[in-house]
Amino acid sequence: MPSLKSDYLEQLKHVLKNTYLQLREQGRIATGREDYINGFIDAGLSTELVSNTEIQAMIENTNMEVFGISIAERKKLYADIESSYDEYIDVPAFFRKGKYTL
Repeated sequence: MPSLKSDYLEQLKHVLKNTYLQLREQGRIATGREDYINGFIDAGLSTELVSNTEIQAMIENTNMEVFGISIAERKKLYADIESSYDEYIDVPAFFRKGKYTL
């Protein structure tokens, strides 16, 4: 018979996985979803059903399962993409489109 703790962790993994899949496929998380997850996590922590260490491990493991890289690696990748896009946008369109050369 599953325990309350294992049921909670299973449900947390389900919620995180669905959220990460949505982020991977759509590039964003639905409005209110982060608040829902934070409330779910706070409930587990405040009732001492789980520890912060267990929550962090679940978040990292689920992220790795969905994205194939750690959270730190994913954040760095997105930051690198964003900065290279910003550098691209800083060049005027007539140069980017090849009408004039630098």
